[in-house]
Amino acid sequence: MDKLVSIIIPVYNVEKYLERCLDSIIDQSFSNFEIILINDGSTDNSPSICETYALSNDKIKVVHQNNKGPSAARNSGLDICCGEFVMFIDSDDFVDSNMIRTLYSDLEQGNADISICNSIKFKSIEDLKTYPNKTNFIEMTSEEVLEWLLTDHELCVPWGKLYRKRLFDHLRFDLEHYNEDMFIIHQLFHLASNITYNSSALYFYSQESESLTRSNFNYRKLDMVEATKLWKEFMEINYPNLALKANTLFMTVMINTCTSLSEMKDEFGKKTYREYRKIISKNCLSYIKAEDVNQRDKIKAILIMLNLYKYFVKLKKIRSSY
Repeated sequence: MDKLVSIIIPVYNVEKYLERCLDSIIDQSFSNFEIILINDGSTDNSPSICETYALSNDKIKVVHQNNKGPSAARNSGLDICCGEFVMFIDSDDFVDSNMIRTLYSDLEQGNADISICNSIKFKSIEDLKTYPNKTNFIEMTSEEVLEWLLTDHELCVPWGKLYRKRLFDHLRFDLEHYNEDMFIIHQLFHLASNITYNSSALYFYSQESESLTRSNFNYRKLDMVEATKLWKEFMEINYPNLALKANTLFMTVMINTCTSLSEMKDEFGKKTYREYRKIISKNCLSYIKAEDVNQRDKIKAILIMLNLYKYFVKLKKIRSSY
């Protein structure tokens, strides 16, 4: 018999998408699961939708809490879930009807601790009418997945994966940072004895409700610098072969953050820019010699080191005005 899978879903003001999410889970070809809905202080009709679904389906549990953010909601779910396996789904996303079955079978077949599937981002359901869905099953070690993480940090998201619950025995999601997923995923991959990847697109990530202001700089994005620094230090200790790649990623994230900071007028922005520029200047030579750094980022690094980037931006703005 299949072992129990716990599905943890943070819910916050998603009345427009929540039913679609829940229906896609209830319709799974895999049947031995529980759904834990953590209502994180929603002010719309989401709590009522949660309760309505729970009344009609005994697999669904609802927890109501004050708004604390998605990490706290996931942690609340981890504290009460009963499954030997656990997965996380965002409440405005939805999944293929075979997602749990596929990830469960992959995990069992590979004797793995984590199984991963491919995902598709969409801004409209129309985007999903036709999409390629070739299946390619791969078994990987922790080091192989961590190397992948360093080249594609979108892998750090918690969704689209099935985990053995014991991986979380001494781990919880970070509550202090904006990019909270980045502060736990490397530890989960490190703890996993084996990991599988299935290229089938089984998770559908909604960008329908994302703000148009996402492109504007927000100081919370500094957490990405802190997270990649943590990855760098972690690799230096545990995976020396990945230390150079981790340092390159850390530098690239810092450089691209610095390009935004160069236009900040407040004292905190100026101070942070100076701190980052000092680190970039110290490591610039080795960075521009790295083979896996593109020319654009190398030029940015040199301009920042010479303290010329802000003048370069001004020149671009003047030219574009003509």
